[in-house]
Amino acid sequence: MVVAVRDSGPGLPPATLEHLFETFYTTKPSGLGLGLSIYRSIIEAHGGRLWATANEPRGATFQFTVSADPKRIVIWFVVRRRTSLPPGAVPRHVCFPR
Repeated sequence: MVVAVRDSGPGLPPATLEHLFETFYTTKPSGLGLGLSIYRSIIEAHGGRLWATANEPRGATFQFTVSADPKRIVIWFVVRRRTSLPPGAVPRHVCFPR
């Protein structure tokens, strides 16, 4: 199964795409650079794959694969952008039982 999340934000420059999933890489002034690295390791630990592509003329698409077997699906992802959540808001998550 492939899950895709697409946005229409400012996009991802090619230099950013090369390093996006590296631990401690961040484009935010106060970012830690851990989020996408952790997401990728969790998805890969479950036999999946996570990647990002730039959209034209702007925006980005993040996609990941997971097993289509409902007994094995464990998906937990957080979609959080500073512009989409007010201060103190709880990020959304989806979790399917094993």
